[in-house]
Amino acid sequence: FSTGDDFAFAATTDGRGKAKIRILHHGPWLIKAKVKLPAPDELKDKCDELSYTATLTFEIK
Repeated sequence: FSTGDDFAFAATTDGRGKAKIRILHHGPWLIKAKVKLPAPDELKDKCDELSYTATLTFEIK
């Protein structure tokens, strides 16, 4: 069981934005995808970067 930013498995996407995830054991899983992009010109006075995060939870029985 992971806490904080400790994860059982980590992957990096390929040039098409796809990654393969290895399911190491049964039980609950959380997949977290995160991307950070430089702020576009119209937002540079408000922020340095844009950050997007998505999560998916599921259970392997």
